[in-house]
Amino acid sequence: MQTNNISLTSSTPPSVQLLFDNLKLDITKVLVLLRVCSLKSKLKYNKISEIVFYYSLVNFELTKFYEPKIDDNVIISTNQYFRFQVAIYQIILEMSQVSWIEVKGDISFKPDEIGVRITSTGIEFVESLTSEYFATLSNNYVRAMELIKFNSENVKKLKGEAK
Repeated sequence: MQTNNISLTSSTPPSVQLLFDNLKLDITKVLVLLRVCSLKSKLKYNKISEIVFYYSLVNFELTKFYEPKIDDNVIISTNQYFRFQVAIYQIILEMSQVSWIEVKGDISFKPDEIGVRITSTGIEFVESLTSEYFATLSNNYVRAMELIKFNSENVKKLKGEAK
């Protein structure tokens, strides 16, 4: 049995589950990213694959993959990237239901090729956030977009498919 995405039969305390599985926080982080995309990108819609890419770079500290010299003793795991790649569809659905985003695509689209963009309602929500945490997050998204291009080579590197 599950309530609010917290398993009642789990041996993990709910407080710890919320720390690692907080849908509302993830939605807000994605919405902040979409706001940054709307300001920085020339595209009207951003692909889900691009959203997953930049979200993962910033929130899972995976920008280290793109630094000129990586310390051999530092272990970088992409497990969180792959988990988020699955979770993004629930987040997109939730944001769409409250009219914070518009979705462009149909069943003929590959899942990662579906486009999303923030709506005026979503922008109002993001602009109402007063926490320094979200301002810093926004700046981190901007910095990641300026330093690391979203392209197939960088996505493969993040997935561990490129050398």
